[in-house]
Amino acid sequence: GWVNSIHPDDRELVNTEWSNSVSQQRDFHLEYRMVRPDGKVNWLIGNATSLKSSETEGVIGYIGPISEVTIMKESSSNILELDSMIRNVQRMAKIAFWESEQTGHPGTWSKEMFDLWEFPFEVFAPRRSKMLERVHPDDQAMLIQGMDEVYLNKQMLLEFRLVFPDGRMKYIVSTGYPVKDPDSLNIKAIGTVIDITALK
Repeated sequence: GWVNSIHPDDRELVNTEWSNSVSQQRDFHLEYRMVRPDGKVNWLIGNATSLKSSETEGVIGYIGPISEVTIMKESSSNILELDSMIRNVQRMAKIAFWESEQTGHPGTWSKEMFDLWEFPFEVFAPRRSKMLERVHPDDQAMLIQGMDEVYLNKQMLLEFRLVFPDGRMKYIVSTGYPVKDPDSLNIKAIGTVIDITALK
């Protein structure tokens, strides 16, 4: 029957989950694969709600839809592969990405930004004052002006230096671009940062 069309790697899981649902008189919900006669594999989500007798309150059957989610699964897989590819390119090229808002909401940094600044990774970008602690004193005013001008709908292209407590120095090139939020009309700033120390 239909059980034979379930992907061999999922068959035991489906049987176990279905048996548990029946024995425990609970609803069934599971994502699994079905193999079509032409060999193509489809992803499905099976849902079944228990039907109870009005007299005994016992389960007398199950009813529910089976939804095909193959396209969603493939799209999700492609997105993950693309994300992995982008991250690999970032690491190889030493390119970092950042985003900030004029509203005061914490911006975001890619992991590569934290690596360049040699800060511990966090969900949100550090405050501007903390970020500037690593920027060479002679370059801070230039960087602040460049970042602020992005919110005035201007582009930024700057070279500056990072200085570390042990005396090491990194040469950085950063770009910044204004992006208008269609909902709030606020301007966000997004940009890239590249370590060019090896070129100096």
